[in-house]
Amino acid sequence: EIRALLHNLIEGGSKKLIIELNYCDMIDSTFLGALVLSLKKMNISKGELRLVCGNKPAWMIFEMTGMAKVFNTFANLDDAMDGFYQS
Repeated sequence: EIRALLHNLIEGGSKKLIIELNYCDMIDSTFLGALVLSLKKMNISKGELRLVCGNKPAWMIFEMTGMAKVFNTFANLDDAMDGFYQS
């Protein structure tokens, strides 16, 4: 479902997305794949995707898989939003 939702947002013209992962019970390879695909689409459309993963389990998944180096990750929503809407 997340892949379809993100696809619709990006194809609909969204250029800036923040996904907050602090409330995710589980992050698996399918979910990571959907995020990677969405990041690629955002890069093609000159958009930006930011992730909030301030809880330890979510952050550890991104650290262990090396995805922390691929995504713009933030500890909290305020940090992710900081400067996001400046021209």
